[in-house]
Amino acid sequence: MNYAFKTDMAINNLLKFKISFSTVHKSYLFKNKWVNEYDESSFLEQIDDIKNLLHIQLKNGLKQDEYLQNLLDPIWKRIEWLDENKAFSPLFFEFYSNKINENNNTIDNFRPNTEMYQKFINNDINVSSSDSDSFNYIRFHSKSMNHFKNIIDFEKGLLLNVIELYRNALNYLYD
Repeated sequence: MNYAFKTDMAINNLLKFKISFSTVHKSYLFKNKWVNEYDESSFLEQIDDIKNLLHIQLKNGLKQDEYLQNLLDPIWKRIEWLDENKAFSPLFFEFYSNKINENNNTIDNFRPNTEMYQKFINNDINVSSSDSDSFNYIRFHSKSMNHFKNIIDFEKGLLLNVIELYRNALNYLYD
């Protein structure tokens, strides 16, 4: 089995992403998954798979330093790209908005964020809730995002939170 190839493919799959906005549902998708479906552990399964493949490759492969550097370079380039494009700041929409695909397809597995938005607006969140981390992140950007007076701004906040989770996962893998 070619573990080097499998590892390369797994890393490339992690590094590639597309952001879409559903005009029907008024929500964002990141890597073809709704932004409200992500949490702290969302990227960990992919990273664990990569680490397992990498472990097998490093155990059996040759020229490990060169191989590792070839894996680390694209990860670092993605991290740098995210930083340069202000990917976890409202400025991201100025840099990247022309690359966000819009679609008007109805998607079956959509769960609207209306209830989540109402909880956020009413500050109705308990500390143990899975939404509390997202809310804290969004609240941090509240001033620069029009205080989330409409649900579209809230959706943008959720997207920025997911991108931050993604970047943290890439940093974890890079380290």
